[in-house]
Amino acid sequence: MPPRPETPPAKVAPPSPTLAVVSLPPTAAPLRFVAGVPPQATVGRPDQYSFCGPTPSTATSARGPFPQTTDPTGGSPPYHFQLGSGVGFPPIGMSIGKDGLLTGTPASPGTYTFEVCAVDLSATQVRQRATIAVRPPVAVATAAPTPVPTAALTRTPTPPTIGALASKTCTPSTGGYYRITRSGTVSGPVGSRVALASSNMTCPGWTPSGPDCRRTSDSQPEPISWTATTSGLLLGDINHPDLWSEGPGTTRQAVNIRCP
Repeated sequence: MPPRPETPPAKVAPPSPTLAVVSLPPTAAPLRFVAGVPPQATVGRPDQYSFCGPTPSTATSARGPFPQTTDPTGGSPPYHFQLGSGVGFPPIGMSIGKDGLLTGTPASPGTYTFEVCAVDLSATQVRQRATIAVRPPVAVATAAPTPVPTAALTRTPTPPTIGALASKTCTPSTGGYYRITRSGTVSGPVGSRVALASSNMTCPGWTPSGPDCRRTSDSQPEPISWTATTSGLLLGDINHPDLWSEGPGTTRQAVNIRCP
C-alpha cells in the first residue's frame, strides 16, 4: 500500500503588534514669587512682614520642611528666602530670615528698597524688589503731672514796732499819790505782746492777757492804740519803766512817767 502523503503543518498567523502607552512625568510649573508691599513701619517699634504666604510658623532651611505655600509657587519646593545683592538693604535694625520673615525694630526713618529672592530646591530663584517706608517715632501724649501742693511761703515776720508816745496825764490821787496815764501805738505780727512795767494795758482790737495785750489772730488789726495806767506814784517821784513789745523779736523803749 502506497504511503500517505504528509500533511503540511497549518500556517499560524503572526501575533498582532501591541501599542505601548508610556506615562511621562508632568512638566513642573515655573517658580513664581510676588513680594507684595510691606506696610509702613515706625522707628522704635518692633515690626514683622512675611514675604511667604501663608506666614510660616517656624523658620526653615533650604533642605528643611516647609509648609504648603501660595506664594511662592511652582519650581521644586521646599523654598527658602534670601536677600538679593546689589539692590539696597532693609531698614537698619531689620533682616530677612530663610522663612521669608522681615523682622526687627527699625532704627532710622526713611524709604528702603531692596531685593528679595525666593529659591527652590533646585537653586532656581526669582528676584523681586520690595520697598518699605519707616516713619519717625510717634509722639506719645502724656498726662500733665499732678501738681504737688507746695507749702505756703514762709514770711519772715516783721518785729513789733512801738509808735510815738502821746502826752502823759497825771491825775492826783489820795495820800499824795498820782495816777499816771500814757498812750501810744504799736504794731506787730500774730503773737506780738505789748506791756508797760507796773501798768495795766488796754489795747482795743488785741486780746487782754493779764496786765498786757496780745495779737492772737490775723483777723485782729496789726497797728493798734494802747493805753497804760500806773497808780501809786508819789508826787515828784521819777520812774523810767520800759515799754516793750515781743513777737519774732523784742522792742523796748524807755518811758518817762514822772509827775508832775
